[in-house]
Amino acid sequence: MSPSGVPSCKVAVLVSFSVKSNAELVEFQDLLAEGYGRWDENDAIGACKPWLEAWPRFLRLIDETGAKSIRKFDQKVSPEWLAINWVPDLEASLWNAGMKDASFFSEGIRFANEYLERFRAEDALLTENIRRALASFHCRLRETDKVDAFYEDWLSQDPQWGWGWIGWSDCYHFDCGNVDLEKAEVLLQRGLSVPDVRDDSDILDRLLDLYDEQGREEEARAIRERLAYETPRHEDNPYGLPDDESVDHFIPEQVEPIRTAPKIGRNQPCPCGSRKKYKRCCGR
Repeated sequence: MSPSGVPSCKVAVLVSFSVKSNAELVEFQDLLAEGYGRWDENDAIGACKPWLEAWPRFLRLIDETGAKSIRKFDQKVSPEWLAINWVPDLEASLWNAGMKDASFFSEGIRFANEYLERFRAEDALLTENIRRALASFHCRLRETDKVDAFYEDWLSQDPQWGWGWIGWSDCYHFDCGNVDLEKAEVLLQRGLSVPDVRDDSDILDRLLDLYDEQGREEEARAIRERLAYETPRHEDNPYGLPDDESVDHFIPEQVEPIRTAPKIGRNQPCPCGSRKKYKRCCGR
């Protein structure tokens, strides 16, 4: 039984592990279970404490297994709580906890840097989201010089990264203590000017939010007309249906992430405090 009263998770322990490593694996799983118990209670700080203790244990276990990647670790150890699903939950909890105690933004920076140093090739989307989180953690600490340096570097390597332009703009729209809507708009326009930029409809949607907030009705109307004309057709939504009407695809090999928190509607405000719709933020 874990300290929080959440039952310990059953794991398939590797025979090749040392006795010490086997014990650490069980403790790691117990810490994850404890954190998810707090997650279920919407207690971000309570979830972060055991999860931050679990993170260095996880890195040691990765080295012990020689797994090289998070997914290979999950395959080798076959835990009930998949680490590949836990990592984004840790990042989200660090953000939510930081909104109440800024010291967790510093912890988020350490976590994000360690993740990117070791696992940036793990998953393209997860890496992009961790990069955005890293920049936002710095932004909340008013270290905007680092934010700009990060995005200049990342976008010079991949200028078509649409959510990179959005993330950079968001730092001056939602995340920064000193809001700079002019700079936020310039960054979105820069993104739209990039040939073949990905997720251009999402950039336009964010620009629309910015115009609506400022009462710039004519410019907002032009964006709405453009969005209506350029209905996005993604691989998982080839008919350009609205988000809530897209056809679900079931992938047999993929294990459903464990989520104990209440389900959030796609058009409801995101619980992370960003003031964005869930579908445009953590629900992406």
